[in-house]
Amino acid sequence: MIHAVTAPFSAALTVVLMLLAIAAGAVLLFGAFALIGPALALLFAGIGAAVQGIGRLPRLTARGCLRLGQQVVVWLPGPRRWHRWVARHPKAAQGARMRLVRRRRVAPALLQEVFVNTTTSEAVRVAVVRRCTELGGVAQVMPTVARDWWPNAFAWPLTYADDAVLVQQALRNCLRLKDRTVLRSGYARLAQLAGPEVVWAMELEYAGSLERMDPVVRGSMQAGDTDVLLKWLD
Repeated sequence: MIHAVTAPFSAALTVVLMLLAIAAGAVLLFGAFALIGPALALLFAGIGAAVQGIGRLPRLTARGCLRLGQQVVVWLPGPRRWHRWVARHPKAAQGARMRLVRRRRVAPALLQEVFVNTTTSEAVRVAVVRRCTELGGVAQVMPTVARDWWPNAFAWPLTYADDAVLVQQALRNCLRLKDRTVLRSGYARLAQLAGPEVVWAMELEYAGSLERMDPVVRGSMQAGDTDVLLKWLD
């Protein structure tokens, strides 16, 4: 009799316990997903990006491969013919030429080839001139450039040389090519090499009168102060 009465309660208790176990399992499962969800998201995102990258491989252009090759060969110790290709080829990337110029060991002939290449940017030419200063000067590293006449594209980079005569000659060619504000850095370099008097005389000759002179140069001249010019060094 007792068994007959308690049997329904026992079955109900069993059902309740099963429901509680299922609920606890669900909570644990959702908690686990909450913990590993971000990691799974990152994993799936990485897989998706890799798949997309593989899908883009056929679309790599010859130009992209060429630029990658230039970046690699510039940092290699040889063969030198690759370095000369970067220096000479009209399609060589400016970044590759800049890295070539900044190599710890670079042949002077390569520096000149980079400089005189008509497709070399002004920024790279400035880097060449500055590197020449480290290697003995423009006259020693690029004697042809320092000695012979050169196009206007060479003028501004040569104002970064360490030779006062060369800087003065190059700066004269820039007076009508560059903005007056830009010219001040060239004047500052010339003043550092040859003194402010050379700068004052050049600007006065170019302007034609004291009133028409560049205000910075005129102020330096009137105050007899070189520091006003040297503040424009870059």
